[in-house]
Amino acid sequence: MIQTSIIPQNSTVLINIPTSYIGKKVHALVYVEDEIINNVTEPTMQLKPSDYFGTLNAEEGEKMQLHTTETRKEWNRDI
Repeated sequence: MIQTSIIPQNSTVLINIPTSYIGKKVHALVYVEDEIINNVTEPTMQLKPSDYFGTLNAEEGEKMQLHTTETRKEWNRDI
C-alpha cells in the first residue's frame, strides 16, 4: 500500500502506479483533510439513563421490553 498527502498546484494530479499494481483493482481517494477533521464528532460525554427520557413512546417501549424478555428466555433453553 502506498499513501501520501499532497497539496495540488492545479486541477490535474498525475499518479504513477507501481508495475506490481498493473491489472489489479486499486483505490484512489481525494478529499480535503480539513473537511474530514472538522466533521469528526466530539468525544461523547457520559450520558445518564434520564438523558434518554422521551426518546421512545410507551408503545415502542413495550415492544422493546417484550423483545428483551423473549430474548432472555432463549438464554436458558437447551440447544
